[in-house]
Amino acid sequence: MLLKTCPRCGEKISWIETQRKGKRIYYIAVHYYKGKKRKRCYLGPKQYEYVSRLHSDIGLEFEGAMSTERIINYLDKIIQTLEENPNLDRATLIRIATKIRKISRKIEELLAR
Repeated sequence: MLLKTCPRCGEKISWIETQRKGKRIYYIAVHYYKGKKRKRCYLGPKQYEYVSRLHSDIGLEFEGAMSTERIINYLDKIIQTLEENPNLDRATLIRIATKIRKISRKIEELLAR
């Protein structure tokens, strides 16, 4: 999933630039207009380190908007968390199962289009 439209301003993205600050990588959408006028929109870091720390108990590492596999990676981490924490209470497991069935139904709807 390559971004074509800027999630910040809704305009067409001409190209993506990266900036490195220390060990971190940040993404910027560049919008090119006739007459060499440019606008830049900050898209965020490659990975959200500080936010991810707050979710380490459930194994989630939040990725930036440029990650083409982030939804798959999030689902993999949820599966891993369930495998590593088999002692979740019954009520929580039922709620998780309900959500998974809902996701499955939605995917089936999208595939049927």
